[in-house]
Amino acid sequence: MQLVLLYLKKNKMLTLLPQEEKTRHIHEYYVRLTIVILFFVATLLVSALVGLLPSYVNERADLNALKEAQQQAELESTNKAYEESEIVKAYNAVLVDYLNARIVQVSTPASPSSVLYKILENSNSSISISELEMTHQTVIVRGVASTREGLIAFHNTLRSHLDFKNATLPISDLAKSSNANFTIQIPL
Repeated sequence: MQLVLLYLKKNKMLTLLPQEEKTRHIHEYYVRLTIVILFFVATLLVSALVGLLPSYVNERADLNALKEAQQQAELESTNKAYEESEIVKAYNAVLVDYLNARIVQVSTPASPSSVLYKILENSNSSISISELEMTHQTVIVRGVASTREGLIAFHNTLRSHLDFKNATLPISDLAKSSNANFTIQIPL
């Protein structure tokens, strides 16, 4: 008899419950199964959130630190650019002052005595100036040089001054090595 009951159970032929009870039990089974699955999924989600929360907080802190560092770098860059612009402004002011002074110096005509004094001051012992001719735009210096080297040195010394930088000495005046007559023209 037990064999028959076992066979009937295996083949689901033995049902002692009425159909309504059977459907109610099946419905309760599926409800409980759904609750267990939902509980499992909820537990899985909570554990994932708990596991990921520290990483999220850490990454968020790193992102905020990077933003602050970027803002600090931009602020320092702005401050450096401001300081550089202030330095450039100071250099420009100095340059403008120098150029204004130079314009005043150039625009005021040099007095004949100051020009002659500068020429005589720059002559060396091998130079003997015999004639100085000054017009409104040119000074002509004539004389005799005892050596060619002395004449070259006198010409270079004159050209080293800003006022006489365009002084010209003809090459023909350098032909003689001693007692050479020379003529230097200095445009003003």
